[in-house]
Amino acid sequence: NESAAPGGILNLSVELENSGFSPIKNPRPVYLVLDGKSRHEALLPVDPRFWLPGGTSSFSARLRLPADMPEGVYTLALWLPDAYPSLRSDPRYSVRFANQGVWDEESGCNVLGSVKVDSQAAGNIDPSAGELIVLP
Repeated sequence: NESAAPGGILNLSVELENSGFSPIKNPRPVYLVLDGKSRHEALLPVDPRFWLPGGTSSFSARLRLPADMPEGVYTLALWLPDAYPSLRSDPRYSVRFANQGVWDEESGCNVLGSVKVDSQAAGNIDPSAGELIVLP
C-alpha cells in the first residue's frame, strides 16, 4: 500500500532480479527502513543468500507501524548491513544494489520508493503499537 496510518499495517511486496554473477555468500540481515520525520527499522525474515544470479526472488511482509509515528512521506528502503556488529553501521560494508538511483551512500540503504504515513489512511489501527514490527 502507498499509505498507512500511524499504528496501521503496511503491506510490502518486493521482487528482486539478481542479474549479477554471484549470490551473497555470507549470512546477512535484511532490514526494511522507513526514513522521514523519524527513522524506523524492522528485521525481515529473509535470507538474501537465496537471491541467486540469473533469477528473480520475491518476498512479502506485513508490518505494523508505530502508533506515534509522525505523519509525512517516508523513503522505503532495504538495508543489508554487514552481520558483524563492529561493521554494521559502516555503509561501505552494506550490500549495494546495482540499479541506478537506489543507493543512498550515507545510510547504506537501497531506496525502493516511498510510503505516506497519514492518519486518514484506511485500515486496522493499533493505538498501542510501539515500534515497527513484522507481523506473523
